[in-house]
Amino acid sequence: MSHRSEARHQAMTAAASDRLESLMRESADALRALPDSATEQLDDDGKKFLLSVWHDTLPSGDQRVVVQAYQHRILGFGFMHAVGFLVSANGDKRLLRDEELYEFT
Repeated sequence: MSHRSEARHQAMTAAASDRLESLMRESADALRALPDSATEQLDDDGKKFLLSVWHDTLPSGDQRVVVQAYQHRILGFGFMHAVGFLVSANGDKRLLRDEELYEFT
């Protein structure tokens, strides 16, 4: 990976982590009010990437919140990074494990 590509990937990872931290500070009620998905385009020194927030309720009743950063490169390939957390019915929060993020990466 070139230095520029690595720097871009770090910027995307930082954006996803910052958004995750912000969302984790929200109350369970505020998180419940999130739409199923929302995407915005961000710019890192002229290179655009998408930052999406995915929200759903699992059969267990837990809420899942995932932040995904994606930058298209060529022919449908690109950089992707996802982080997320679960909120239990009693409001406890825990980070998602890698295997719980597979469908978002």
